[in-house]
Amino acid sequence: AVVSTQSRSRYFFLFYGLNHQVNGPTHIAGGTLDQIFCFSIKNQLECKVTVDQIDRLGSDHYPVYCDFSLAFEKKYFKDITYRKIKSMDKDKFSDELAAIVHSIDVNDVKTAGMGESVRVLGDICSELLDEHAPLVSKRVSVIDTAPWFDNEYPGRNATLR
Repeated sequence: AVVSTQSRSRYFFLFYGLNHQVNGPTHIAGGTLDQIFCFSIKNQLECKVTVDQIDRLGSDHYPVYCDFSLAFEKKYFKDITYRKIKSMDKDKFSDELAAIVHSIDVNDVKTAGMGESVRVLGDICSELLDEHAPLVSKRVSVIDTAPWFDNEYPGRNATLR
């Protein structure tokens, strides 16, 4: 089967992510000669095409009107929780943690069982961490990044500075 030039051209545009917008005849003989293709990342660009098949304005082609609208991404908010580890006194924290570890009695571990002892130690360490670097909550705005802004981009940007 012979593939028409029109089919190959249309496939070429669609292959590169362009969306075909004209779906009706644009010529008085019935063919779709006038084409509009749009490219939109995340469908931010909306393209509405209208073919006026009544008023030809003296041409053998129907006027093709194209209305573009751009939908900006809306930012949204999310609550995050974090600890300010950088600002805590790490030496004091290390000293207090070492004191806790040195105060562990092996006989208590044997009596209570390993699982219970690990749970208690975890609770004590969590309390110590809460004391030195309490959890902080705040609301942040989030906007989706562009597709090219991947995890590699911020690092490369920092090296250029």
